[in-house]
Amino acid sequence: MANRVQAWRKRLGWSQRDLASRARTSQQQIQRIESGAQVPRIGLAMRIAASLGRALDEVFPSPPASSAPRQPNAADGAGRVWTLSVSLRGGAAARLILSPPELDRVRDALRVPAEEGRFLVFASVTHEVALRPDQISLWRLFSSSSGDAAPHGGLPPGQALVHLAGDPLPLLFTPEPDDSDIEDTEEGEELEACRNQGIMAALDMGALGPLSRLTTLDARTGEMLGFLPRDLALLAIPFEALRPGEAGTARGTRPQHADNDA
Repeated sequence: MANRVQAWRKRLGWSQRDLASRARTSQQQIQRIESGAQVPRIGLAMRIAASLGRALDEVFPSPPASSAPRQPNAADGAGRVWTLSVSLRGGAAARLILSPPELDRVRDALRVPAEEGRFLVFASVTHEVALRPDQISLWRLFSSSSGDAAPHGGLPPGQALVHLAGDPLPLLFTPEPDDSDIEDTEEGEELEACRNQGIMAALDMGALGPLSRLTTLDARTGEMLGFLPRDLALLAIPFEALRPGEAGTARGTRPQHADNDA
């Protein structure tokens, strides 16, 4: 979404961290909004505009997203459903039905040489997916009629899916939902309240070192799960665990994160 957050921020001589502190969000959120990688919800958009001392429409000429979940829709404008089928190193395989706004970005990303250890984060129709292209042995992108599409978007409903590099067997677990939206938390609160969103944001931004450890919670057993990003080939988390109340929502495009702007 086009916005003028960066322009108004720089007029005030503020860094992204300065604005994030005033708007009660994180620097990473400000960075994603300025780059167009994320559309803020109305509450956060109003806080940003108020922090900058401008009217909402001066900062966001296009209206920001409302809090109401969108209806799931797997089909594109031609009524076709696009499926990404991947074979991973080690023998694992997965099928992912793409959210239509993601089609061009995912296709373009897979056609260029893979950067080692870098994740491609995008929306399927039921899950947010972090996929390591350098772990793909073969990929296939194809369309079919909506009636022929795989149930539940090709991923287990309500469950998170983990494929470890070199392991043919998947791990399934039911993630404990985040308590709130990362956009609405104050800096420093994200770890516990927005753990699943934080995992996906960190993978999306490439902000993790090789020995960083990610942890999440299995709601069925109460057990913690920990894994190293360097050992992940694919991670898919259902939307209802990322944004409570938005089960089955088909979300929009998530371009790769821009470089830091001090």
